[in-house]
Amino acid sequence: MANHAVLDNISHKDIKIITQSGSAYGDNVSLSTAFISEFMQLQSWYPLFFRHNTEQNNFEPVVLLGVKPGQNLFLQHDSWQTGYIPLSMQRQPFLIGFQQQLHNGVPQQIPVVCIDLDHPRVSLTQGEAVFLPHGGNSPLLEHISSVLQHIQQGHQANQAFCAMLSELHLLQSLTLELSYQGAVHKLGGLYNIDRQQLSQLTAAQLQQLHQHGYLEAIYLLLASQANISKMLSMMQA
Repeated sequence: MANHAVLDNISHKDIKIITQSGSAYGDNVSLSTAFISEFMQLQSWYPLFFRHNTEQNNFEPVVLLGVKPGQNLFLQHDSWQTGYIPLSMQRQPFLIGFQQQLHNGVPQQIPVVCIDLDHPRVSLTQGEAVFLPHGGNSPLLEHISSVLQHIQQGHQANQAFCAMLSELHLLQSLTLELSYQGAVHKLGGLYNIDRQQLSQLTAAQLQQLHQHGYLEAIYLLLASQANISKMLSMMQA
């Protein structure tokens, strides 16, 4: 059960964060949100797809880490076997919250750094300090603040990206069938770019995608799916 709190250097002055990787620290997930600003880094290591967010009734890009719940094939011996960790995994146990503050007499929702106090990475005895002894931000918190800023901007970019893909009917449901060791594993609930629909777009529609940087993102996502063979090798190992 999550226990979210707005981070401050008085209530949480002694908190430390365990930064090592491992299933005990929440890294054992099969899907995680991806942001189009990191597609270039992600596509070198992981397959990228989309999923439908039923709560918000929209689509979002995801990085595929395993083929069954609680499986991260890229995490071996408590270490990521890749050169890049998705932002949505780097942020743990921190998240973005919002507080209402007055700005020139007008109430506004201001983003603030929050922390899940019940997350297994949170400790009082081991790990890296969140705050310096005099109350300033530690290098760890500076890094996390940057990650959260990229995530906040990334959510907005993802929404615009997926909205245009939906408008152009470029998303299609997909069931992955992965064969290894004589068995076939099916993974549903994913969406992919409809290549046939993409090939039928008009020049004006392609130009629209290109102007927003979405055409590059589409081809990076499609190229990333060659990493499925890498996942199969990890499953066999």
